[in-house]
Amino acid sequence: MTYNVLWYNQRIEPGIESFRDSDADVIAIYELNLTLGDAIRNSLSDVYPYQILDPQQGVKGAGVISRFPLEPTGEKLSGEWMGEPQLLKLDLNGTQITILHAHPFASKLSSPARMQEIIQAREQQAKTIREYAQSHSGPLIVPMDLNATPHSTAQSKPAHT
Repeated sequence: MTYNVLWYNQRIEPGIESFRDSDADVIAIYELNLTLGDAIRNSLSDVYPYQILDPQQGVKGAGVISRFPLEPTGEKLSGEWMGEPQLLKLDLNGTQITILHAHPFASKLSSPARMQEIIQAREQQAKTIREYAQSHSGPLIVPMDLNATPHSTAQSKPAHT
């Protein structure tokens, strides 16, 4: 399951309840704020004993919670992101699965020049993810908040032919 909790959201109980009710084995969380990060640690460790949480102020917080053993791989993705991408190793009953949990830039309404910068940055992020996936052996899960909503208006000119 993926869940963008919205960094400014201070309503803790609906998020905690959603996580519990989901019955998901693994949940990737975006825009994890400090308040919800503490609540997850204190309220969900019985259901999700494996937690890699990096709550922060603003949109850069992230985390993954799991019923199965989970640990950082020690790898890093290059480039700029909304928060630090998490590269994690999940042990699913003896099968090692890598989780690449990242939050690409949002393409919200802005000036045309700024929009073009954001589009180029998102394209670079997509290339970085593709390169990692192509060079990675074994199972790979890539949960993401792609910011592809009606509020995301990224449009670029067609590629040159």
